[in-house]
Amino acid sequence: MKLYVKNGNQKIYLRYTAPSRNELAQRIGGYYFTLNGLNYNVNQVFAEKESSNTVAGGVIGGAIGLFGGPIGFLAGALVGGLIGNSSESKEEQEVNYFNRSRL
Repeated sequence: MKLYVKNGNQKIYLRYTAPSRNELAQRIGGYYFTLNGLNYNVNQVFAEKESSNTVAGGVIGGAIGLFGGPIGFLAGALVGGLIGNSSESKEEQEVNYFNRSRL
């Protein structure tokens, strides 16, 4: 998951990660911070998913499955896709938890 603030229509990504805004405030040492010369507070920070894990899992699983022929390829892609989808679902829950958190 990536954390960011908005400056107009532009997203500015933070180098920090945290499960909630309260934890983020603890990590940065307070509720207010400066980023690129602009002042923000922790409630202005939002989270978004890092990337699509389902596709990556399917590709990796398919590549591994190539050693087992066509059936191995399909089975590997399916298993890899399921693992990636599970990881993506977990990340989506983490994003929602952070975005609902308030100080």
